[in-house]
Amino acid sequence: MKQDLIVILDLGSTQNTVLARDIRALGVYSEIHPHDITVEELKALPNVKGIILNGGENRIVDGQAVVVRDELYGLDIPMISVDYPQSKCEVKYDGLPGQEDLKKFLFQGC
Repeated sequence: MKQDLIVILDLGSTQNTVLARDIRALGVYSEIHPHDITVEELKALPNVKGIILNGGENRIVDGQAVVVRDELYGLDIPMISVDYPQSKCEVKYDGLPGQEDLKKFLFQGC
């Protein structure tokens, strides 16, 4: 049986590892991937149950905003956004979500 996976997309956060650790503490496996992951690469990952868009203070690189590919929003995978104002997600957090918020996302969906 394949383990459920939560994908954390790095959109400029310095807190990716903290978020991944918090998710794993709840018994759910998570991986951090770059912001420019393609739909094909994401679909190739086994058993993805949710995506967290994790922005932060490093959202601007060489004068360009780090953005998520628009086609990722069309996937039938629940998404939440953390400190990423350009997000088209319905659920957004201005900072790292607390344990109760993570539990809700991981076990009940958005």
